[in-house]
Amino acid sequence: MEDFAVICVPETIQSQYDEYLVRSGLAGREHVDYRRWLRYYWDFCTKYGHERLALASLALFMGKLASKGQSEAKRGQASKAVDLYWSMLREQRDSRRTITVGLYYFQGGTQ
Repeated sequence: MEDFAVICVPETIQSQYDEYLVRSGLAGREHVDYRRWLRYYWDFCTKYGHERLALASLALFMGKLASKGQSEAKRGQASKAVDLYWSMLREQRDSRRTITVGLYYFQGGTQ
């Protein structure tokens, strides 16, 4: 019997994404759909060995959704869900970079 379990987004990432959805101003009623699309994208990338942060992976995911008969509107929503995930990661990266740069200058100024 084949296993059809969907691979889930790790809890810490899902929690951060949920908070990011709230901050993004996205209507609360859409959060469930966006979480679902992120989970499907995560599952797709894991099952097919695609890099989650690659534009090519998103294009392949969109192709897969089209082949499954998903409407253009649903594919647009899925694309936006992934883009919000990427934006969240960029924001986190930039925040860490700012902290690191700040510490570097602070340490440099004390020598």
